[in-house]
Amino acid sequence: MRKQGKVEVAYEAIRPIYHASTVAVAHPDVEHSRPHLDFGRGFYLTALREQAESHAQRFIRRGKPAFNSEYELDEDLTGYSVKRFEAYDEPWLDYVTQCRHGDTPVQQYDAVEGGMELEDALAFFYDSDTYALMSEGVADMHCRSDEYLADELMLELQQRRPQGLTP
Repeated sequence: MRKQGKVEVAYEAIRPIYHASTVAVAHPDVEHSRPHLDFGRGFYLTALREQAESHAQRFIRRGKPAFNSEYELDEDLTGYSVKRFEAYDEPWLDYVTQCRHGDTPVQQYDAVEGGMELEDALAFFYDSDTYALMSEGVADMHCRSDEYLADELMLELQQRRPQGLTP
């Protein structure tokens, strides 16, 4: 049960989340995380099974074993300090840049939600219809403003993601 104003509401939101690794991971473990990652030292999870599978394929391409672990997340994070990114914007990029340089604002939070790793953002960009149009010189896409192109990419990303999942 969760209190919402003066009314108690049943809160049963449990969803599957996924983690790809070179070893099977029974329980999330922050201690073995590498430093200077996009969102700092932590245990990286995704709500998208396909994204975890894609990460596992990276390990396989490098000749390493790959395992996808599935967990259940109780979405009631009351009492936890959570940093949420609602968009891939300047604050998101600043946060990623700080973490990659070893300035770890993530230590202030129990969890960071939203956004994507920089490599995933670049992979999405280079696989996007917007990039294809730009590189082919179609409709002078290469002459459009950064803001216009970012809006086009956001629309494309929203169309590709399953309903209900945001950055």
